[in-house]
Amino acid sequence: MSLIQKALFISFIMTSTYLSLANANNTPFRVNAQLDDLAFEDYSLANLVLKELDIFEPYWGEGPYQLRPRQYKNYYIGFKSDDQYCDNHRAYWTQNPSYIFTESNYMSSYNPEHFARRFALDLFATNVNPKIHHRSYETDQEYPMALNTNLVVTGGTMYNYRHVGKQFSCLGQSSNHIPGHRNLYQKDFAALNLREYAKRYESRPQCFRKFFPKSFVMTDKQHCQEFFQVINSQEYQQEKEDKNIVFIRKIVGLHAGSGVTPVDLKEENEIRKFYQNGEACGKQKERALIQHFVPNPLLIDGKKSDFRLYLLIASTNPLIAFYHDGYFRISFTQYDAHSQEKSSLVTNSAISPELAEAKKTGFYNGRTYAELKEDQSWLFDKFQNYILQEGLVTDPNWVDNVLRPECKKAMVHLLRMSQHSFLKRSSLFELYGVDFMLDDKLNLWFIEANALPGLSEKSPTLTQFEGKMLRDEFDIIFRLLRSRMKRVFYYVNTLIVRGEATRIGEDKVEIQDLKAHIQEFRQISQNRFEPEFEPLPDNGFIKIIDENYSGTKMYNDILSYECL
Repeated sequence: MSLIQKALFISFIMTSTYLSLANANNTPFRVNAQLDDLAFEDYSLANLVLKELDIFEPYWGEGPYQLRPRQYKNYYIGFKSDDQYCDNHRAYWTQNPSYIFTESNYMSSYNPEHFARRFALDLFATNVNPKIHHRSYETDQEYPMALNTNLVVTGGTMYNYRHVGKQFSCLGQSSNHIPGHRNLYQKDFAALNLREYAKRYESRPQCFRKFFPKSFVMTDKQHCQEFFQVINSQEYQQEKEDKNIVFIRKIVGLHAGSGVTPVDLKEENEIRKFYQNGEACGKQKERALIQHFVPNPLLIDGKKSDFRLYLLIASTNPLIAFYHDGYFRISFTQYDAHSQEKSSLVTNSAISPELAEAKKTGFYNGRTYAELKEDQSWLFDKFQNYILQEGLVTDPNWVDNVLRPECKKAMVHLLRMSQHSFLKRSSLFELYGVDFMLDDKLNLWFIEANALPGLSEKSPTLTQFEGKMLRDEFDIIFRLLRSRMKRVFYYVNTLIVRGEATRIGEDKVEIQDLKAHIQEFRQISQNRFEPEFEPLPDNGFIKIIDENYSGTKMYNDILSYECL
């Protein structure tokens, strides 16, 4: 194929639909011969052009999370530290540009029995790095990541051990953790940011209902002193008599309910002692959050409930985010505000004695763990039927008409208040479990966002539900990757065909107006879906933010113009 023919062909594929995409069962991508045949006329020249355009920008973290170059040399899951990896990955792609469209290859630290591998990754992708896995810490051996790796999925935050854009998470890859996301998922940072964010709407209260219970970040001297002013007041004493539990204490960094404690009299005395009744505010370093306890939770059959949703940040460059339904979680213990039983006041499977026994012995009261989880975990359609039957709502589509829109709006606000700290790279994505609850007036309350949401085989219903959710997640990520690399191929090839990039030596290239082309390349390598790569209609994720658009369309019309 001549250069002129190649240019005409590339122009054609930029405006035509040429993919036969993954079907409803999430089988591997199938492509036709047009993409299979993609090739650079001079791949070594294409590599030199890309080397000039794809500028590496180092990331060293921020604040107390500042990293040092030596940390990127430390041992990590058997994955070799290689400063030339992204250069070699780019060279591999220019020699084999079609593999991005024909192969789905991954690297993961998850063991073969991990939920994400069994029910998602291994069903439609190939593990091209089998020696890099969770057990590799048992040996000092290190292995290079395969150059044809498209997707990097790890349990740990790999960016603390390998350099983004240099040692992994290259232009032609996607990796599943976002540096700088602490303002979203760490309880204390989220509380501080939400408090500041709410100030934007003080003159527009119709735009922002305060869905986050008032919180005190105890490492913040002012917050800490405010808290002791409250609990030393007569109003608090009266409120405590009426409600028993007024606050709940959360230790940052602890999960699965282990760091959550209702502030009863005993806990209150411990807090007073620890902070010397406020005198030690600003001196104690324990990262704790004390939050108003919602006193009137919505009860399901007399038991406290909350619900988990899923938030996918598919891109930070620009921000593209999706909402996904989740499920309600119902306590096994009857709710009693005066109970000393933690499982009565806090909804979390990890602190359920019933589930703990079923997991340990196989049964609780003759029922298996999966059967107990089936009763405890409700999808949205079951919850809709319950509130309708109980007369809590009269709208048979209340979940569609009220709950989902409110949750999407809350997620948009959460991202608007936290996105300023995200590292903006096209190769980054992350899935979060976002927890909410309803009170008995059906008001929505945000609890917390969780990075690495605990996905595991539970009941048959939840296993099927979460398995498809993960497959839908990875499907979106591959579509963005392929959209991005389609534009990159077209752009580089066009520069060569037009003579704007010419070889001036064996390893040197001259690009006309290089600075302008670098800026253009940054634009075309930002994420957006090409028409043929748009997510399929049966994908369970619903887009809530796409910064490729402006005005209300940026937020899928979730926010009105006056609330932007």
